[in-house]
Amino acid sequence: SPNIKGLFEKPDYKGTIDLMMELMPDIKTVAVVTDATGIGDLHAKFIQALAPFYVGQLDFMFIHDLAVDTLSRTIQDLPSNSAILYLSFFRAKDGQVLSVDEALQVLCSNPYVPVFTCWDAFIRKEAVGGQVISGMAHGKKAASLAKAMLEGTKLQDLPLLSEDPSTPMVEY
Repeated sequence: SPNIKGLFEKPDYKGTIDLMMELMPDIKTVAVVTDATGIGDLHAKFIQALAPFYVGQLDFMFIHDLAVDTLSRTIQDLPSNSAILYLSFFRAKDGQVLSVDEALQVLCSNPYVPVFTCWDAFIRKEAVGGQVISGMAHGKKAASLAKAMLEGTKLQDLPLLSEDPSTPMVEY
């Protein structure tokens, strides 16, 4: 539509999974953590579409829409040849709302199973890393569109931008 302008965010799920495999040659299972929000459902669908590319290499376990205590037990039960792909877990099944730090505290509770993500803002001392989107770069691009509009550029003349390429990032 000519009246829709802005910036697409395209997480590099495949790049993050490939980075997991590079850093963890013995990995067998990727535990994909999402909530039941619209974006959580969308993330899960994208990973389900990628799963066939990894047949014979990886098994995908979808951890979706759990209560925090159930999520914690599930994480504790993961074998050491697993990794967690944290895509979204902000609202637990029981309605509890979690910050990124609170979610990471639960997700990083198994010291033998590293956590990966697709966003630099999710990488903290607990999460290992991923092929990530920069929130800062995303914000700068969005600001440039707003600035152009304020300087008189007509809406129909603005581009619909896609996100900058993701960058591998590892916290060590």
